[in-house]
Amino acid sequence: MPAVVVAPETATGRSDPNVAVVTGAGRLAEAQVAEEAERVVVDFWADAPGLPTDIGARLVGQAFAHPAVRPHRPILVTLPRGESAVLQAVEAHLDQAHSHVAGVTCLVEGRVRGGSPAY
Repeated sequence: MPAVVVAPETATGRSDPNVAVVTGAGRLAEAQVAEEAERVVVDFWADAPGLPTDIGARLVGQAFAHPAVRPHRPILVTLPRGESAVLQAVEAHLDQAHSHVAGVTCLVEGRVRGGSPAY
């Protein structure tokens, strides 16, 4: 079974804060979106390093489609260090992006870009 990016909805029809990449073997990667007063936080997780570029881009696209991720809003994104395809996809959605490495995690801060990302 090929990997599928799933953006589940709750029974109320509201957007769920989680987006997942699911294969026949289970979850391969996930993004969790949390809305805070000052910013939105998107936390990416991968079961194994080296998520394929197309899958990473689709996962990021679905996470950035979440209603909490609005244009020009301050954002903090966390992702596993070494996930360069995910990092590139995230940066395509941000203005004023600044990234730092903290142990095994990469932190990216910036503002959500207005309009479509430049791929």
